Amino acid sequence: MTKQAVRVGWGAVVGALALVLGCGGGSGPGVGHELSGAVIAGHVEALGAPDIGIGGVEIQMGSRTATTNEQGWYIFDDVPASTRTTLRAHADGYVGAVEWLPIEDGAAYHVDFVVVPASAEQTVSASAGGTITAAGIALTIPANAFVTSSGAAASGSVTVTVGAIDPGASGQAGDAFPGDFVGMQTDGTELPLESFGVFAIEARQGTELLQLASGKSIDVLAPIAASGVASAPASIAFWSLDETSGRWVEEGTATREGDSYRASVPHLSWWNFDRLYRDRTTCIRVCVASVAGRSVAGVRIHVAMPEVHGNVLGYTDATGCVSMNVRSNTAVDLEASYADGTVVAQSFTTQALVTSTNEHPPMCQDVGPLVLDPMIAQAVLTWGPEPSDLDSHMTGPSSTGRFHTYYGSRGSPTAEPWCMLDTDDTSAYGPEVITLNRTVSGVYRYSIHNYSGQSSHPIESSGARVVVIVPELGRSVSYTPPTSNPANGDLWRVFELHAEGGAIVDIVSINDIVQAGSSSGPAYNP
Repeated sequence: MTKQAVRVGWGAVVGALALVLGCGGGSGPGVGHELSGAVIAGHVEALGAPDIGIGGVEIQMGSRTATTNEQGWYIFDDVPASTRTTLRAHADGYVGAVEWLPIEDGAAYHVDFVVVPASAEQTVSASAGGTITAAGIALTIPANAFVTSSGAAASGSVTVTVGAIDPGASGQAGDAFPGDFVGMQTDGTELPLESFGVFAIEARQGTELLQLASGKSIDVLAPIAASGVASAPASIAFWSLDETSGRWVEEGTATREGDSYRASVPHLSWWNFDRLYRDRTTCIRVCVASVAGRSVAGVRIHVAMPEVHGNVLGYTDATGCVSMNVRSNTAVDLEASYADGTVVAQSFTTQALVTSTNEHPPMCQDVGPLVLDPMIAQAVLTWGPEPSDLDSHMTGPSSTGRFHTYYGSRGSPTAEPWCMLDTDDTSAYGPEVITLNRTVSGVYRYSIHNYSGQSSHPIESSGARVVVIVPELGRSVSYTPPTSNPANGDLWRVFELHAEGGAIVDIVSINDIVQAGSSSGPAYNP
């Protein structure tokens, strides 16, 4: 069968890259590397250029780093459980971005970044300071304002960039908001925020990020976001983003001048003009279950509140539930999304009762239950520059015998065989993604065929990696091909999934190489 490369939208492979880059693997028959903790992955794109990935972006998670591939994907595996894990993205020409999430063992998370292009770079003398305008924001920089990462006074020219977003914007622009719309007051209290403008300032010399010297500050005159001009107050609290925790921290007050706010910035970071809606806070409780009735952890719950110029973000825990503070008696749009791209949405009005998740017991409004049909299992293949074409295959039981999902029969996630090849890559690297959405009793086998042929480049030295994740078991296993292939076989048989009814009960490693014979022969079946 003649092949044609097929690419689908990135939403169909949201969880796909969550399993691919940087994983360990087995080196012989029957060997697979069992991953612990959770898997976090996602996609980085620029504001104004949706669905176009940015390669070479550094993602930081504590002391660990990952770099996006040429398609803009990144991965962290073996992520330990925590109540709050913060991710930061840094890319040349863009203002740094921050996201956070709680982590449950065995869960798969998808965290995207929308990075904001920095305004046209402008320079200022470190010793003399000066005034610049970028992204509509006027900055007055004092003399001797900058220091290096070691604390030494900066000298010479300093490059200053500014980025700004409208926090009330919908779609991709709304997703660019760093962190979430929750602020920590000076007394340590956390409450939801309503934002009237968000901007960031960065200063560099070469690749080194600078900071402001102790006692120095920049005077800022920033326009109020278009979505909030009509209702912006005369004075408003001024907040900075703590990139370590992903929380907004109250730092002072800004004063309105026409359609702008004036404030003093004591350090370089993201800044936010916000007011609290303490007296109009209520809480909602969202629970998510699969079609089979099991709780689903790691579901991203995004609540948009158009009237408030703000959104609220949370993730379901091991019970499949999450409680979130929102504004009372307000129209909201809720979206629940899972790592494989499954989405459920609904709109409603929040309750008038003023309460919060901090109260015991909280009188939260029950939303749901929401029912998703998430993946049962997902297998993802990546490899190096050669060979150009490795193919993913899965076979399994069906009402007509055994199905075979591969490039020649890509399957379906919503009808038998409930198994689909999302992506077929014929030009190296991958990813190739097979997702299994439902099971019947029997054995499901996953294999990789060297379609380019062993003479093109051997499969055993292809740099191939496969990770299978089974959320219901709380397990993910990573594989690399055996290094020995004396018979010069072209079919890497990786693993089997053993199912009883609608549940997978085990992952069984094979990890050997045999001769395929064809792209659809008996070697693909148990």
